[in-house]
Amino acid sequence: MTKNAATAMRLPAALLYALAASVLLCVSTMALLYCFWSLNETVSGYRRHMNAAAYRAQLFFDQREQLLRATAASAIRKPHPRHAPGAAGLSGLSRQLEVHPLPEGDNRYEWALVMTPRDVHDCSRVQTTLVYTSLRSGSTLPVFSDHDSTTSFISTETQKWIAGALSRENPRIGISGNMPLVWLNPPTGDGQRLFLYTPIDGTDTTSGWLGITFEDIDSALALTSMARGSYVLYDAKGNATLRDAQAPDTGRDALRITPTDNFGIVWQGSIPKYLALSKSVGHAGWHLKYYVPVSQLSRDNATELYGALALCAGLAVILLLASFLIHRKLLVPARSNLQALISSVALNRKLLKTAPVGLALLRPGDSDPLLSNELAHAWLKTERDWKHIVASNDPAEVDEDLELEDGRVVQRTLTPMTYCGGPAMLCTINDVTKLKQAEMSLVNAMQAAEAANQAKTLFLTTMSHEMRTPLYGILGTLELLSLTKATEQQRQYLDTLHHSSRVLLSTVNDTLDLSRIEAGHLTLEQRPVALLEMLDNVIDTFCVRAERKNLRLYSTASVDTPLQVLGDITRLRQVLDNLVSNAIKFTPSGHIVLRLRSMPIDELHVQLEFEVADTGIGIASEHLPQLFQPYFRTDSDPGQHIQGTGLGLSICSRLSQMMGGELTATSELGIGTRITFKVTLPIAADSTPAYVPSLSPDKILVRGAIPEVVRNLCNWLRHWGAMAVPYRDHPSSSERQTLLIETWPWAMPLAQGQHRRIVMHPPGARPGIAADRNTLLTCAHGIMSLARSIQGMQEGRRLDKATGKAEPEPLNMHLLVVEDNPISQLILREQLQHLGCTVAVAANGQMALSRPDIQDFDAILTDLHMPVLNGYEMAFALREHGYARPILGLTANAFPEEQRRGQTSGIDVLLIKPLAIDQLRKILNSIKAEGS
Repeated sequence: MTKNAATAMRLPAALLYALAASVLLCVSTMALLYCFWSLNETVSGYRRHMNAAAYRAQLFFDQREQLLRATAASAIRKPHPRHAPGAAGLSGLSRQLEVHPLPEGDNRYEWALVMTPRDVHDCSRVQTTLVYTSLRSGSTLPVFSDHDSTTSFISTETQKWIAGALSRENPRIGISGNMPLVWLNPPTGDGQRLFLYTPIDGTDTTSGWLGITFEDIDSALALTSMARGSYVLYDAKGNATLRDAQAPDTGRDALRITPTDNFGIVWQGSIPKYLALSKSVGHAGWHLKYYVPVSQLSRDNATELYGALALCAGLAVILLLASFLIHRKLLVPARSNLQALISSVALNRKLLKTAPVGLALLRPGDSDPLLSNELAHAWLKTERDWKHIVASNDPAEVDEDLELEDGRVVQRTLTPMTYCGGPAMLCTINDVTKLKQAEMSLVNAMQAAEAANQAKTLFLTTMSHEMRTPLYGILGTLELLSLTKATEQQRQYLDTLHHSSRVLLSTVNDTLDLSRIEAGHLTLEQRPVALLEMLDNVIDTFCVRAERKNLRLYSTASVDTPLQVLGDITRLRQVLDNLVSNAIKFTPSGHIVLRLRSMPIDELHVQLEFEVADTGIGIASEHLPQLFQPYFRTDSDPGQHIQGTGLGLSICSRLSQMMGGELTATSELGIGTRITFKVTLPIAADSTPAYVPSLSPDKILVRGAIPEVVRNLCNWLRHWGAMAVPYRDHPSSSERQTLLIETWPWAMPLAQGQHRRIVMHPPGARPGIAADRNTLLTCAHGIMSLARSIQGMQEGRRLDKATGKAEPEPLNMHLLVVEDNPISQLILREQLQHLGCTVAVAANGQMALSRPDIQDFDAILTDLHMPVLNGYEMAFALREHGYARPILGLTANAFPEEQRRGQTSGIDVLLIKPLAIDQLRKILNSIKAEGS
C-alpha cells in the first residue's frame, strides 16, 4: 500500500516532465526532418551535377571511340597511290579521297588510311591527334605530320611503354563484330595524357594499332559546377589513372567504391568521407568517379542546421522553466493532501483487498478477534479450538493449507500489520476443498495417461518385433528364391510376391512411424548431410521404377546450395522418398522432377526448398485440405490400380513439422501436382566435404533432351571453374575436340564426331554404346562423380574402359549367428553363405558363450530378444571376456531406446529386420575393410 501511494505521489510529476519531454521530442523530430529534407535536396543537387558531368564525359569518350573505329575501318594494306604520301587521290577513285600512310619509321609503311577531307576535318575539330603504333618498330608517330597540336610530340619513353603495353594485348573481334578498344595512360612524364587504340587487323597480332590521343581531358571531365568537386578515372582493373588536383588519394585512403554504376557514400572507417558517383565510360571497362566531400554538404546547409539547433535549445529552456513552476505551485501541495488521505484509509484498503474471503484481525495474547467478517465468523464457530487456524510463530506472512475436523480444506493466509499503534495480524481464510479435489483428479488422470502411454509403447515394441520377424522370413526367402533358376511364369509370380511383401512392409513401417511420432518417441539427429549426394541417391533409388513406366525422372539443384548442412538425413530421405514414390505412383506418363532451391537466412543457416513436380493425374481442389491427413485417399482414375495406405504424406507432414519446416501442395486435375517441402537447417561449417571439385577453365559442351537439366549442369560446371555451354547441332571446327557431356535423358541420336565425351546413363540400364579411348560411361545421377571424371580427364588421367558391373568377390568371413527363431536362422545362414561366408549357428546367448571357438569368429550376429540369455547380456559378457571383434545386433524393434541400449552393452552395429543381401554385403565389406 505504501509503495502504491509513493508511486501515486510521484506519478503527476513524472507525467508533467514526460509531457515536456514529448513536446521537445516532437519539435526535435520536426527539426531533424527539416534538416534531413534540406540535406536530401542538397545531395539531389550534387547528384544532378555529377550526372550531367558524367554524361558530358560519356559523350566525350563515345565521340572519340566512334571516330577511332570509323577511321580504323578505312585502313587498307600497302596501297600504291599515284601521288606522294599525303596527296589526294587513288588510282581509279574520286579525287575526294586522300591516302594517309601509317608510318612505321624510315619512310616505311604497310597500312594507309583512305579518308575524305571531311574525315580529316573531324579529327581536327574534336582536338585529337591520330597516331599509329607499329609493333615491329615500336614507334608511335602521328598520322598527319603537318598537325600543329602539341599532342603531336610523343617522347621516346612513352613510345616504348605504349608498344610494350599493346604487344601484351590479344585483340579479338567481339560478338557484335566491332574491333576491341584499348585505353592506355602511360606512366611517363608527358602529363595527364590518354591514348585510345584499336588494332588495324584483329586476325594478325603483329599488325599495328591505330589510336587517338588528347591532352585537354581535365576540361571534359572536371566537375566545374560544384565547389570542391573532383574526379578520378579508373582503368578496367580498378587502378586510378587520371585525377584532378582535388581528387582523394584512393591508394592511401582506400576510398574506391564498387565498379558498377551507382551513387553512394564512401566511408573511412565509421565516418562518411565522400559522396561518390560511379559511371562507366567508353567500351574498355573504364570507370569515371566523381567525389564531393561530405564536409561540403555541411557547409552548404550550415544555416538550416544551426537554425534548427537554436530552435530546439530555446524551446528546451522554456519547457524546463514552465515544468518547474507547475511542479512547485501545484503538485507539491497536492502531494501533501494525498499523503494525509492515504494514512486515513490504509486499513480500509487492506480489508477491501481480501473482502471475498473470511477476514479476521487478531492481536497476540487476545482471546477473541479484534474484527471479523461474516465468512470468518462462520468458519471459526464450526471449530472447537479455532486458535490453531490462526496460530503462527513466524511474524512474516504465512500461506498454507489446513484440513478441518469436518474434512474440508482451507487456505490460511496471515499478514502482519499495524493497528492502533500496535502489532496485529490479518487472517484470511478461504475454502479450497473443490480445488483440491480437482487437483487430485488431474493427478490421477496424468498417471492414467502415463500408464496408457507406456502400454502403447510396449504394444508398438511387441508389434514391431512380431510383424517384422515373419516378414524377414518371407522377404528373405523370396530374395533367395529369386537367385535360383526359374521359368518366366515363376519369375512373374516371384515378382508379385516380392512386391506384395514390400507393400506390406511399407504399410507396417508407415503405421509404426506414425504411432512413434504421435507417442513422441521419434527424435531427430544432427549430422552432416551432403545435399547433392542425397538428391542423386533419391533419383538413383527410383530411376528403375520410373523407367519401367516410361517416365523421365531427374533432379536439379541451384548452384548456391551449400555442399553440407546439419540435419537428420534419414528423415529427410524419408520425406523425399515418399514424395517421389507418390509422384511415380500417380503419374501414368510424362516426367517427374525433384528440384532444390536454397536461400541463405544468415551466415549460419540456409532455407532449403525441395519441390517434387509431376505430370500425373492431379488432385481435385476440394481434396487438397485433407491431403496430409492419415489414411486419406483421393478418388483416382478407375483405370488406375494404385495401392497404398494413405500414410506416406501424413508422415511427411509430421516429419516436416518436427524439423521446423512446412509441406504445401498445389495441383490440378489432368495436369499434375507440385509438392513443396521447405525447411531451415544450419550450415555444416566445421565439416569439410571429402571432395570439392575444382575444374580448369576449359570449354565443355553439354547435350541432353531436357533444357532444364542441361542449364543446371552448365551452371554447376561453371560454378566449379569450367566454361560449360550447351551443345549446338553444328559445332565449329574448334569445338570438335572439346569435351562433350551427354546428360540423361539423352538427346537422340547421340552426337557423332571426334569429341572426347562422357555419356551419363541410369544405373541398371544398358547404355547401348561401348566405352573406348574417347568415351567414358558414368552414372546419370551423380554430379559429384561426374565432376571427378571431368577433373581426371583435364588432369590427363586415362579413361576407364570397364563399364560392366563386376561380380562381387566372396567375403570369406567366419561368422557366428545367434538366433532363436528357426526361420530367421535359416534365412540369415543362407544369405551369409550366398555372400561366401562360413556360418555357425547358436540358439541363444548361453549356447554361444559355451562354444570353445567363440574368439575365432570374424564377427558375431545376434538377435537381441532371446530366451535364457538375450543379445544385450551376451554382448556384455563377450566384451568382459575380451572379445574385441564386431558384434552386430539384429532386432525387429526400430525404437531409439533399443539403439542406445545396444551401444551401452557393447554392440557395434544395430541392424533392423528384415535384412537384404545387399545390405548385409555392404555392412560386412566395411567390417572386413576396417579389420584389414
